[in-house]
Amino acid sequence: MVGQPTEDYPRIYTAGAMRWQSHGDSWWRRSVEESLADITFYHPEDAYFDHGGDYVQGAVSEDIQAINAADGVVAYYSETPQIGTTVETLHALHTDTPTLVLFDADLISPPTNERIDYPEPLESALYRGTADDHWFLINYINGDDEHSGQRLMPSWISAWEGKPRGSVFGVETTDDIRQAVADWASDEFDVELE
Repeated sequence: MVGQPTEDYPRIYTAGAMRWQSHGDSWWRRSVEESLADITFYHPEDAYFDHGGDYVQGAVSEDIQAINAADGVVAYYSETPQIGTTVETLHALHTDTPTLVLFDADLISPPTNERIDYPEPLESALYRGTADDHWFLINYINGDDEHSGQRLMPSWISAWEGKPRGSVFGVETTDDIRQAVADWASDEFDVELE
């Protein structure tokens, strides 16, 4: 874990890809940490367990403990699949921990061919092709709109409130990631960041 928590600034856990014997997955974490020095970041690769090694028993427990100790979670989806990132994201959302979820522009398709000004808030996906592997998660976080067509729901299925649970943005560059995290942290935790 990096830095010492301060009273005025949040502690943020960073969830994202961690591949076998790869230290190249942490570039985005270090970039955000360097640009937002007032925030304390908890990074899974700074913990005791080596997520890329053969022996992984205890890594999940340690990551969940770090999420529970954090004030917020930033999850970055840069590839498919990212099962650990999804579990961490859902744990944070389920425990009402403020959560920012970022999707690399390569994983999402804009609804039109017009230029997107990243970081771009992502709306719920209407069609699977918007985000093939991630549409369900995006719609869960955004609160999934009601279906516009006629549906027959079995009586054993009760209505879901479908409320937004976090913030979802598309990003294209490292600057977009830094900007999205800075804006979210500033708004979510009511802090002024340099």
